[in-house]
Amino acid sequence: MSKEAEALSGVAGQSAAASARGVAARSSLASSQGGSVSAESFGELLTQFGATQAQKEQLTAGFDANHDGKISQEEFMKGLGDTSGAKTANSELSQAILQLMDQGGNANGVVDGKEFAQFSMAFIAAEKRPA
Repeated sequence: MSKEAEALSGVAGQSAAASARGVAARSSLASSQGGSVSAESFGELLTQFGATQAQKEQLTAGFDANHDGKISQEEFMKGLGDTSGAKTANSELSQAILQLMDQGGNANGVVDGKEFAQFSMAFIAAEKRPA
């Protein structure tokens, strides 16, 4: 893993668990039906964070674990959680998520809690929009 990827995954790992719990609690409150975001809406969210077409395809496929064309809360939280595990933090998907989170923030090579929350809250906002 590159030094940059190590830094990204290390910081995400430190704050990911706490941020994920908070986001999950807000997400549960925000959604009345368990919520999901269409692949198209998820792609739009990723565009807001500066994703390329290739990144959008990679991340959408990676998050949509059951391949139903939607990203559920559970799939989203699992995808974010995978960025902090020693085994999965090395994956291309995890590195792409972390780089995108940093790119949407201050692009300093480190994902901080604010950037993590910003990405998570963008998903919650997309989830609230009518399909």
